[in-house]
Amino acid sequence: MHKGVSLDGPKLDPKAPFGEFKFMPKATKNPLQGQVAIITGAGRGIGAAIAGKLANLGATTVLCGRTTASLESTAVGITKSGGQAQVAQCDLRDLGSVESVAARVQRDFGRADILVNNAGVGSFAAPLHQTSPDAWSMS
Repeated sequence: MHKGVSLDGPKLDPKAPFGEFKFMPKATKNPLQGQVAIITGAGRGIGAAIAGKLANLGATTVLCGRTTASLESTAVGITKSGGQAQVAQCDLRDLGSVESVAARVQRDFGRADILVNNAGVGSFAAPLHQTSPDAWSMS
């Protein structure tokens, strides 16, 4: 057997003694196919880049943020690249807005598989898990 010749299933490991195989699974083009990903702060920067990558890997993306125009721009880029994206205007400082998006995701998809909590909101004097919903309000 020649090094580098692939077999159906395992591949010859050139570093292993002759005749020994190491299982190397085949790469999947869309490993996140069927997954639902919610990305906050998805309208620009890191959030938009993460949303694009998740969509490229097969996830259906739910793009959350305060500015609909920037979310729409991200969604257009994702769909032009063959991905799936939905825009969900959401202000993370408003619990009702967050609950509305959560209800929409539950209604449309039945679940969320991935959450990228990217949006930066305020500065707090306590860890998130010790912060009350009222503290999310910013003046």
